[in-house]
Amino acid sequence: MYDSFNSPRNNNDGGLMDQAQYDTLLNEVSKAVGQFNTIIRSIDQKVSLFGTSLDSRANHDKLNELVDKGNKLVGKIQKRLKILNDDVKNKSNAKARARTTAIRKLSSDFKTQLQLFQKSCENVVASETQAVDSIRRSSASFTHGQESNKFFNYTEDQIYAQAHVTTYDEDDMMRREEDIIRINHQLREINAAYKEIDGLVQDQGEVVVQITNDIEDARENAEQGLEQVKQADARKSYCACSQLYSWGRGEDGQLGLGDTTDQYRPVLVEALREKNVVQIACGSGHTVVLDEDGNVYTWGRGDDGRLGHGDNGWKFVPRLVESLHGKRIKQVTCGSYHTAAVTSTGELYTWGGGMYGKLGHGNESGHSVPYLVSTLSNHKVDQVACGSRHTVVLLENRDVYTWGDKENGVSGHGDTDGHQYLPCAVDELKDKSIMQIAACGFHTAALSDKGELYTFGEGKFGRLGHNSERNQLVARMVETLSGRRIKQVACGGFHTAAVTDTGEVFTWGGGEHGQLGHGDKVNKTVPSLVKHLADKVVVQITCGWSHTVALTENGEVYTWGNGDHGKLGTSKVSRSFADKTLGHNDQVKVTLPKLVDTLQSKRVVSIASYNEHTVALVDPVAMLRPSVLTSTYAANMRSIIDQEEFSDVVFIVEGRRIFSHRAILAARSDHFKAMFSSGMRESRELEVHVPLIRIPVFLALLEYIYNDTVSVESPEMAIELYAAADMYTLDRLKGLCEIVVQKGLSVENAGMLLSAADDLQASRLRDLCMHFIVRHFDTVTKTEGFQLLSRELILETLQNR
Repeated sequence: MYDSFNSPRNNNDGGLMDQAQYDTLLNEVSKAVGQFNTIIRSIDQKVSLFGTSLDSRANHDKLNELVDKGNKLVGKIQKRLKILNDDVKNKSNAKARARTTAIRKLSSDFKTQLQLFQKSCENVVASETQAVDSIRRSSASFTHGQESNKFFNYTEDQIYAQAHVTTYDEDDMMRREEDIIRINHQLREINAAYKEIDGLVQDQGEVVVQITNDIEDARENAEQGLEQVKQADARKSYCACSQLYSWGRGEDGQLGLGDTTDQYRPVLVEALREKNVVQIACGSGHTVVLDEDGNVYTWGRGDDGRLGHGDNGWKFVPRLVESLHGKRIKQVTCGSYHTAAVTSTGELYTWGGGMYGKLGHGNESGHSVPYLVSTLSNHKVDQVACGSRHTVVLLENRDVYTWGDKENGVSGHGDTDGHQYLPCAVDELKDKSIMQIAACGFHTAALSDKGELYTFGEGKFGRLGHNSERNQLVARMVETLSGRRIKQVACGGFHTAAVTDTGEVFTWGGGEHGQLGHGDKVNKTVPSLVKHLADKVVVQITCGWSHTVALTENGEVYTWGNGDHGKLGTSKVSRSFADKTLGHNDQVKVTLPKLVDTLQSKRVVSIASYNEHTVALVDPVAMLRPSVLTSTYAANMRSIIDQEEFSDVVFIVEGRRIFSHRAILAARSDHFKAMFSSGMRESRELEVHVPLIRIPVFLALLEYIYNDTVSVESPEMAIELYAAADMYTLDRLKGLCEIVVQKGLSVENAGMLLSAADDLQASRLRDLCMHFIVRHFDTVTKTEGFQLLSRELILETLQNR
């Protein structure tokens, strides 16, 4: 597996291993070293059970397994550290010395863990030796072949756990002695490994001590940096850059594809293929993007000079805004008829239509080229957002300023008379530590560093989230969301959407077009969870005038709402067919989030939308991945559960016949493997009767066997499934059931679950329930489940308080 690390070296780095290979190897060693903590803790825990009521042969077998695992880990780490050390040996350039330092630290960590592992293994040997001595003493009181009547009805594990008699025959003593010999042998290997790694650390320490010439390091770093710049410049013509996709209405040229046709599926904007776009924004009929060098490109409808090219002409492909070249822009955004950009030094430029004073230049004059908002020259602007008739900025000191139309309170200044021609502070948001702003249409939103959301402006359709349709003239917190931490907010024409820090999506406002994603077309005056995305982690949301777009953590895009002109990107029909049969004004309304499957093979990193079109930015690295169809394995395996076709065994559960497949059962469970391969009656018969298990529990058991998933959600059913897993020796399933129980523990069910765990002798489950009851003692003791506990369990809970 590690032959790749012996491949030709990079001559530019003095013959060192390729950086990607080095990073991979170093990361593997780091993870492996970290695993020692878990192994050591587990070994110590198993040893602590010796001679107690919880001891068993299984406990000792698991202990041996852990020691073996740790020993294999030692060999694995040694091999990889040697490869890393050989790579930097006799090399003294800056990169080699930096790698040497990292390897030395990792080797030192491994040395510490190795000492602890060695100590744990020595403890195992000492404990096993003591147990063997005890066995010999106790065995002396028995005649060979004679059983003690005292233990006649005990199981192996029960006899094993007796503190004063730790065996029932000589076989166990022999197994223990074999364990001691084997672990002693492993200890010798561990000791040798310790000496080797100790020497490695010392050797590397000598190399590190030799690193004294900082000037030489600086010179080498500078030379390497210059070489990297040259290489980057040489690669520029063919490097993998981010890719922009657009879809929806194309009548104004806003898709950047060179024509005015609508696109019902995402299409690559070829003109930007080599520009490495880093930020995107959509307006009403136009689009603006920012590349990695701080250059701004615009295209689409040019009325009012909104494109910034000095005229009102329309552009059907992206064109550089030349007057901003060299100003190093860090953010761009669009309104319906105007555009804005923030520089890296905190200056704000606006251009386009000047009606209502939305450009912030003190009048209603428009500008066809970017124009500095001079009244903010004494402030540093961090963010800008544009509505239809107003503009909002967030300063670096976290103050919010607005200007433009004041109708319906959209400016947040407490009045609705006239227009605000110059930037003015929103007093209600002072000292709120605002971190993000959003605007669209006729309302505004602001998000604080505490995750609190504030809205103001027009309240029609409930878009402000205050459980009414009243306008809000000053900023007001959305109280319904006060228990959640919002991390991003977006405003649409008639609705609002927000993403929580856990990736949940809430929407509210106008729902006429299905843009809220709740499966209906009903308005919502308070934030409502988009349940259809509950199993996704959403990282960004954007709102068009009547549609919504969501981006998940794994780069998937979901859209919903008004789908006319193809702006949802999920249409299955061609553009020409849609034009002929639906027309440009078709009202395709999608009321639940739907995956844009055309982008599924790509990793989208950013999205934007406005009135009638949508754009998405695709990760350049993900573009290099091959297109892989979605796996259907899980669905296929689930589909054959309890299907008579091709089945070769039938289980009778509560009188019902449940069909299954011996090969799958035997491969997944040692119990079934023994059943079908032994001389047991079930191995010869086609029907197996299953007592004491309910039908839904047995089906859940089969789903785990076939699909490695647990479908049960209630802790009560999880307890039943745990019992079934115990019956069929499915240890992993037992662990998964424990997780379900832990998540579902409550005051009402804790007593019942403790009793069930005790009956099952499920020690971890029992401890979880006991801990919960002790923490919530006053309330749990009042429940029926607690009052039905055995006297012994009640006393134990009292003792643990």
